[in-house]
Amino acid sequence: MPFLTVRSPCSVCGEPLSIRRYGLFPVLFTLLLVAPIMGLAIYVLHYKLRPDALTLFSILAVGCVALTLYLLPRMKGAVLAFEWRQENAMNASDPGSKGHGQNGNSRRGDSDCAERQSD
Repeated sequence: MPFLTVRSPCSVCGEPLSIRRYGLFPVLFTLLLVAPIMGLAIYVLHYKLRPDALTLFSILAVGCVALTLYLLPRMKGAVLAFEWRQENAMNASDPGSKGHGQNGNSRRGDSDCAERQSD
């Protein structure tokens, strides 16, 4: 799916992001968010509004797919950012690390792409 691909390199700092391996964490986090939301929707629709079964199924199916497609790229970005941040924190604590950004910028744990671009 093209909307799930990672843009590499970063348009701001030039960091190669496609080499990251994040596994199934974005899918897991998306399901952990979608499941309670859909559970609440089932409760509200079934017990409060009482639509017929086909209407209930249609609303829940469309809602579940739409919410999943909306959240999945964002969760993937969040996992990618968390992994990048953890790697920066480890590199910042290692005094011999020179960083390995494309532009040769040293990595600092408290910096972000916008700050490195202004350097």
